[in-house]
Amino acid sequence: MDINPGLDIAGLSGSFATRGRVVIGNLLAPADAERLHACLASETPWGLAYHDVTGPQQIDPARLASLAAGDVVALHERIERQAGQAFRYRYRCYPMVDAYLQRKDPHLMLHAAFELLNSQPMLDRIRAITGLRQIVRADAQATLYAPGDFLTLHNDYDPRKGRLVAYVMSFAKNWRPDYGGLLQFLDADNNIEEGFLPRFNAMMIFTVPQNHAVSYVPPFAPLGRYSITGWFQDATAVPANTKARYGL
Repeated sequence: MDINPGLDIAGLSGSFATRGRVVIGNLLAPADAERLHACLASETPWGLAYHDVTGPQQIDPARLASLAAGDVVALHERIERQAGQAFRYRYRCYPMVDAYLQRKDPHLMLHAAFELLNSQPMLDRIRAITGLRQIVRADAQATLYAPGDFLTLHNDYDPRKGRLVAYVMSFAKNWRPDYGGLLQFLDADNNIEEGFLPRFNAMMIFTVPQNHAVSYVPPFAPLGRYSITGWFQDATAVPANTKARYGL
């Protein structure tokens, strides 16, 4: 898997310095982007991630498939009832870090994507664009926002996890603004300051913390808001037993 060698690192760095966020278009070689899209659209076993009153929850694909239809409906209704109370989310997910370390689903190209995110060429480019030399690794999850999914207002700050820069690698094709799923940044008065449409083969990166949300995906939207998301992190986030993997 290859990074587009024609990225304008100096231009991207200037934009990032001004705004604390920037979109890197045409991130991957076209064939790699197409292959990743195919993996997300037809090969990835999706579980469900959501946040309720007890905290973050994940249901793996096997358990999700085993739930009775009525139980699934009741679960989604409960998530939606709580959505306006505090920070909440619901989307389909595939935990790339756990799968990579456990060698699950070895046929998935997502493993190669995780290696690319943690490769020196990728980390060097992100360091150059952001000016943050202390970045040492990336975590990752694959996500699919289906109709009815959402991510409410938050800023990603967690001092325990070494999050320096958040990223969203987007693989949505022919996405329209009225399909929702826009990454929205909010100002101090919670007005939408800037919004980004899901696109194909693009990476949005932004400093942590910044107030943002993903807008509600309405029932009429197609299944197609695929992405790989996570954070570029400092050494705080690397467990002692895996530091050697990152050269620390």
